[in-house]
Amino acid sequence: MQSKQQLALTYLEHEPSAAAKILESITETAVAELLAIAPISTAAQVFEQLSTGKGIACLDAMGQQTAAHLLTQLSATNAATLLKGLSQTKRKVILHQVPTLKAQAIQILLAYPANVVGAWMNPEVLTLRNTHTVADALQQLKSFQGNIPHRLFILERRRYLVGVISATDIMGYPESRLLSDCMATKPAALQSRLQLTLAQQHADWGHSIVMPVVNRHNEFIGVLNYSTLNTAIEQLKNMPDKTIKVSQMDNSLGLLISDSVTGVWQALRDAWNLSNREEKNGRR
Repeated sequence: MQSKQQLALTYLEHEPSAAAKILESITETAVAELLAIAPISTAAQVFEQLSTGKGIACLDAMGQQTAAHLLTQLSATNAATLLKGLSQTKRKVILHQVPTLKAQAIQILLAYPANVVGAWMNPEVLTLRNTHTVADALQQLKSFQGNIPHRLFILERRRYLVGVISATDIMGYPESRLLSDCMATKPAALQSRLQLTLAQQHADWGHSIVMPVVNRHNEFIGVLNYSTLNTAIEQLKNMPDKTIKVSQMDNSLGLLISDSVTGVWQALRDAWNLSNREEKNGRR
């Protein structure tokens, strides 16, 4: 017969949504202790189902290492949303224990005020280069560690958005074909500093559930999902004003830094992916 602890962990694993509803009425300390002994993947699934307020309170009650491990399993957007509710001191300590690329993605989002597009975009997105061939693109799709979006945005070397193509369309072209010859016209993009309520009114949502996001230099820095946008607007209604207005640093400085850091982070990630591909090719 399973112990009470084993039964609880089994329930978390198989019914994360139902379990989260029960945890909403339990003290934050008790929830933190339970999730600390659960497998990290299970804890993350349950944590994603908690309300934002409850999630922040539970994260605050956790040990720093447990919190860092948990946030690593979440999307950068979800992690940043939760961290906004913690003190700046605790936020820094936790982020210091998160893997570098993940931490940088989260910090980019934290630099934006909560009521603008940049705070809710997903910077961990697969992009393609216009100088790549279809064969290059297919290799990137195979090696990408994450969910492959239906719309893939194509950039030129300075990270300007130049086109878009679907993952299924790529497979229909000869492997020697350049993506610049296959892509559709450059789609409209959202500015990272645009207020969420204005972004919600954009006409392009009529035919797409994902839109690209660009910074003040028109460099591609991520994407925003329509469902995330609507969720964000609802969450803002319940957020304290100080959480919305106060970012990790002064807003004007934060936005400036986030614009420049994003490009560096994207370039580093591209270089890392490229070196991994070359290393794999060298082993063959």
